Amino acid sequence: MKNAFQQELAQELLQTLAQFRRIGGQHHSSRYGIKPSEFVLLHLLLHHSKEDSKGLRVSDISEMLHITPSGVTHTINSLEKSGFIERLSDPSDRRLVLVRATTQAKEIMKQLCTERRNARGINLIFRRAG
Repeated sequence: MKNAFQQELAQELLQTLAQFRRIGGQHHSSRYGIKPSEFVLLHLLLHHSKEDSKGLRVSDISEMLHITPSGVTHTINSLEKSGFIERLSDPSDRRLVLVRATTQAKEIMKQLCTERRNARGINLIFRRAG
């Protein structure tokens, strides 16, 4: 009796882990309409901007991501249209434009990063299980 229960429980656990593993293979951000390249840019904004920061310049983002400023601008336009980032004038030089993540983007990115960590943990379990 106990053996049958353990076997059933183990089967349910394997099915659940398999579901998590399948989900882990997908890019979680697509659920929010965020492309992988946009995810990278948002991640950079959140991890390279200080709390009191007004944002990052497009030229700085371009340099950090090793892509052209026009490529950064294209990605920023899409994120701005979706409400995930905002552009601000640099208070010290009005000619410069700063980019920062919105509160909405911060909340979604926090959730996505948690989901990615969980998916990596599940993948590690599968690798160790053989």
